[in-house]
Amino acid sequence: MVTSPSTLPSVQDSPATAALTRVLFGERFEEVHQPWRKLFSTGPFRFREGLTPQERAALSYERLRLVNDVLDSPEDMF
Repeated sequence: MVTSPSTLPSVQDSPATAALTRVLFGERFEEVHQPWRKLFSTGPFRFREGLTPQERAALSYERLRLVNDVLDSPEDMF
């Protein structure tokens, strides 16, 4: 099942989800996770059917450049 950012489970949906969220993000869930959800929900990250292997590779590099553009340093990811 593919979910869009708007259909991802809420932290309040289950105790297990809330516990896992705390383990992964601590108390900084919105600060850490939300910017990435926003970026990865944009057009360049949407699934594209029918791409050749070369087109998929080029798209991967385009996506990596977009992620790199939003980071001042690799440590910003954490």
